Amino acid sequence: MNQVQFIQKIDNAQNKVAQILGHAKNPQVASKVEHSYDDKYLLAEFICNMGLASQITCLEQFGMTPEILNTLKGWAINGEAVTLRFRSEEKCSFIRTETRQEESKQKEVTEGSFFNLTSKVMTTIKEYFWKVEVSWEVVAFRGVGVEVMLRLNGRKGEHAIKTTSDIPPQAELISPSLVTNLDMTWFLTQLDKTSLNKDPSSFSPSFKINRKHIQCATPSQNPDIFPALTFGNNVTRWCNDISRFIHHNMIMKLDAPMAKSMNTQSLDQPNLLFIPILPMFQQQTYSSFDNLSISSSSSNNAPTEEREEENDKKTETTITLSFKRAVRDDQESGSNVLLDISSIHKFLNEEARLLATRVNDLKQEYPTPTGPRLISSNEATMIMVCGHMKRVCSAWSESIAFIENMLRSQLIAAIGHEVTPTDFDNYMSFHNNKFFASAYKPKPMVHSIRRSHLHSPEGTLSVERMSASSEASTESNANKPIETFCSSRTSLENDMGFSINAATRICFSGERHLHGWLRHDFSNTNQSSEKISLNARARQFSGFIVIVGRLLDANNIDPQHAFLVQNRDEVEIPLSVSTIPTAKEFKDSIQSLSPEQQRFAKAFREMQLGATLMGVLVIQIKPQLEAVLDLPPDSLTKEIKLTKDLFSLFIDYQIPSDLLKYSTDESANLNETLSTTPTAFKVAAVKGHVASMLEMVSEVK
Repeated sequence: MNQVQFIQKIDNAQNKVAQILGHAKNPQVASKVEHSYDDKYLLAEFICNMGLASQITCLEQFGMTPEILNTLKGWAINGEAVTLRFRSEEKCSFIRTETRQEESKQKEVTEGSFFNLTSKVMTTIKEYFWKVEVSWEVVAFRGVGVEVMLRLNGRKGEHAIKTTSDIPPQAELISPSLVTNLDMTWFLTQLDKTSLNKDPSSFSPSFKINRKHIQCATPSQNPDIFPALTFGNNVTRWCNDISRFIHHNMIMKLDAPMAKSMNTQSLDQPNLLFIPILPMFQQQTYSSFDNLSISSSSSNNAPTEEREEENDKKTETTITLSFKRAVRDDQESGSNVLLDISSIHKFLNEEARLLATRVNDLKQEYPTPTGPRLISSNEATMIMVCGHMKRVCSAWSESIAFIENMLRSQLIAAIGHEVTPTDFDNYMSFHNNKFFASAYKPKPMVHSIRRSHLHSPEGTLSVERMSASSEASTESNANKPIETFCSSRTSLENDMGFSINAATRICFSGERHLHGWLRHDFSNTNQSSEKISLNARARQFSGFIVIVGRLLDANNIDPQHAFLVQNRDEVEIPLSVSTIPTAKEFKDSIQSLSPEQQRFAKAFREMQLGATLMGVLVIQIKPQLEAVLDLPPDSLTKEIKLTKDLFSLFIDYQIPSDLLKYSTDESANLNETLSTTPTAFKVAAVKGHVASMLEMVSEVK
């Protein structure tokens, strides 16, 4: 159920609340009342305590007496697991056989001269009668053994089934036909003995949220709420099993007239009951909550006002609610928006009154449990109470989810829109710009590829990210460079290198940049929907080589891929980004492995860590061409056509560089009086070699 539907559901309950509390008090949905963040924690505790109290009221209809509840609480205090079990057994036995004659609807008429002869067909039907017995019980036991069991409720009923075959309608004995358990340990640990009531059977629901716990994030996201929601889910499952069994294994065995006379379809009527779990606030001022004694006895059918007056005179079991944490932690008294104690009193008593009234109605409609009938008021009460318990648990979980949705809606309203991973990246950029000094703040990972600061860029190299939600946006906003922490070195003593085959090793030097990327993701973000890519872009009449690989150590790189980018090329290479366990997670995971498995896991992790450090090498082509052609630096900077022809000869035709390079023999006869500079002469010589080679290639074509 979404938040809008849930608020509508609470608004619809306003009329019932007005009848219970009167028109002087007008509590509203919590989202419509001004409150503090601490009040949300108090509301979550209030909802859980109301849920506990409501479950006790319902369990009383299962046969949970004060003595049994006190015993179960003692077991839980001693550290033993306490379980409620519903167990059933079915038997089928043969009773008798009856034979009867049944007249057929068809008749044969023989016409004679004086009279007509009519004959009819009689069919002999043999019927078999079987007695089906169904017994069930609800017991409580501790631990895993059932040596000590406390019986809460149970009954045995029987029904006669008529068949036309001598085959039994079911197995002779099905034991057990259903066993379903409900762990009550957490529930019992949330019940404290009240110090203000001398009755040893009086308890106080005392659920609290430890807000100082390291894993406590919000009122609905903390280690204390999770067991409460789990208990509610287990109660729902347990009640579903019981209701399904009574419907399918008992009611369905009744013949149609008997089932119709019992009106089994109207057993579960939610409109006749009241669920006291309402996430409501009301402005009021009081010092603190006093302890509250609320009677949940099923025999209490008096109006609310009369029961409040006679509350002190009653000797039946009482549930004592003590909201010790209703006052905020940072003050001893003051304004609080939680419902006052008298309102809570009326809510729980109204639930108990309507539940008891409904039980009495079922006792009037259905046979007494002491009789032999298969369905009695006991089974009808079980179905009705199970339905109510399921709705209480549903309201419990929906109210807790409502607090989280309310917190989320208020945060979205404060910001203006829902925060996406892209928004959070923008925020981190803003935060880093304020937090770090200029020399240390993260910068976009975009590098201009140029020979020096005096030269124009040849192109750019960047690592960019694009989420799936950005694919529909404009191209200018779709891709965004990641921001990294960067440490740069311009001159290093040791050169790095890599081998291209067994006999050839390439060494290189130059600027080195070490990047570290701190990635931020939401816990529910699908990382596969976000694309990380290495992008290389070259300008017109420019080119460079990009080599991508893994860094093996400080002096070696293992090249995996290489490509040439030239003349306005744009190359995008997707990067596979995955998360490996942290050092602590890895250590915890291998703790229980064998020594051999630990050694293998550690060796495999070393391989994974080695693959996490990516190296990108950029080789500018023009400086390398000048070196292999024996030309002075910058001699090819303005020789665009010559550079283009050299690219074609080297790449397309694999011409050796020795056939194109300038040699010293060509300058032996150079006249020193000429005004031509040596650089121009060398370039002219290379142009001549290139022209000759192109002419030869043209002739071959």
